[in-house]
Amino acid sequence: MEKLLKKFKTKNDFDRFSKILFERMIENKPISDKPMVDGIIIGYILTTNFAIDLFLQKEMGRVLDGTIQKLEQIVVWCTNNEESLCRLL
Repeated sequence: MEKLLKKFKTKNDFDRFSKILFERMIENKPISDKPMVDGIIIGYILTTNFAIDLFLQKEMGRVLDGTIQKLEQIVVWCTNNEESLCRLL
């Protein structure tokens, strides 16, 4: 996930990434060979407030267990699909 994280410097970078993922989801163009998982994780990225902190590598402070689990799934998915995501950016 290191190559992907290097592409995020500002909130605008994260917003552009979110917009790309949202548009691909609307157009039914999956990132991986598991489109249902893609939809769930993209939903997590778009709705979890701490996702921006994850990608910008900022301090998060205290985080609830459910949010941590979502962030873990985001990291796993991004790691598994890093090459595809880097090409999108």
